Amino acid sequence: MASDEFKFDIEVKTSNTPLTRRSMLSELNSIYDPLGFVAPVTIQGKILMREITKGYNWDEPIEQDLEKKWKVFKETVRTLKDFKVPRMIVPLSLSTAGNAELHVFSDASEKAVSAVAYLKVCREEIQYTGFVMGKTKLAPSHGHSIPRLELCGALLATELAQIVIDNLDVDLDTVQYYTDSKVVLGYINNKTRRFYNYVSNRVERILRHSSPSQWNYISTKDNPADCGTRGVSSSNELDKWLQTPENLRKHSQNLAATEHFPLICPEDDKELRVETRKTGIKEEFLDNLLQGFSYWRRLVNVIVRIKGYIRKFKSRYKNTHSLETNGREDRNAAEHLLLRMHQNDQFPMEIESLKESKPIASASTIIRLAPFLDSDGIMRVGGRLGQSCLPLEEAHPIIVSKSHLLQNC
Repeated sequence: MASDEFKFDIEVKTSNTPLTRRSMLSELNSIYDPLGFVAPVTIQGKILMREITKGYNWDEPIEQDLEKKWKVFKETVRTLKDFKVPRMIVPLSLSTAGNAELHVFSDASEKAVSAVAYLKVCREEIQYTGFVMGKTKLAPSHGHSIPRLELCGALLATELAQIVIDNLDVDLDTVQYYTDSKVVLGYINNKTRRFYNYVSNRVERILRHSSPSQWNYISTKDNPADCGTRGVSSSNELDKWLQTPENLRKHSQNLAATEHFPLICPEDDKELRVETRKTGIKEEFLDNLLQGFSYWRRLVNVIVRIKGYIRKFKSRYKNTHSLETNGREDRNAAEHLLLRMHQNDQFPMEIESLKESKPIASASTIIRLAPFLDSDGIMRVGGRLGQSCLPLEEAHPIIVSKSHLLQNC
């Protein structure tokens, strides 16, 4: 009787020709596995190939002591000859099944990232689960931290889920994702802090196809994707990869209860942008001051006094002596503070673009002034007068909005 199973037609060739990088790649690519049934085996070969061929050209013979490692891997591949996988994902027709769920697990290590998806359906209160698809990739050889790699694994999980959703002819009731990295869960659930580009771009791509509520935590020992990052040395070790986690088979609810995942040690996380402290004097307070003063000098004097009181209060609170300051320096600091607050309030997009060295939007009302930021962070008029002998204030006047109360002081 014919069996309804997938089998691997493995033929490991023996050759007397020297082993090269090209021949190793040819042997790896001869294993046709589009659904990732034996991905933990092939990733072991990819990891090994990168390690032992580092520094070799494509047709340069590999040293014999390294060639022995490759022969061990070929013996692992030979065990796939008797390996079988049921063709059906679950032992019933998906058209008659109910409450279909897709569960996708991700993991990463210094050598590889992986993701694996399982389908869970039920009929007449009986639950069935089965392997759908798995995928492994080599991790970048250097320059990536474990949190970054775990984030790449999470991104791979969403990409894998989209492939399954687009090609599996079944309406899914829910899609759930799992990772053993609480750092990544903190990134995905973050709503308060900004990331640098690498993390920011990948979090945005993850959230393009999933929501934070779909992401759950799973321990490393229960995570089947861990098998895909470590690799296996024989087909007998593929059970954890192909069989759904025990908790998923037994229970109808998610493996992890829905909970909030905060950022882990944000003060030490190099992926987070440094928060800039905003001045304690609010824009509303500035407007109130402007309403009560008709002269710039009086307004500056008030700001100098306020800053002096704050300095004295801090020195008493910290039980330290207040430092003596120069009156001219205090006035300059107060003027710069007022001007920066005004410009940030009236020209926020222009200020942000200049800080990031980006061109100002063509629709800006001040684009014809060729503005730039001086050393104090104040926006000034640009132009060729900067090449003259005129003082800074005359060559590059400070930009002030004509409609703001500051213009009347």
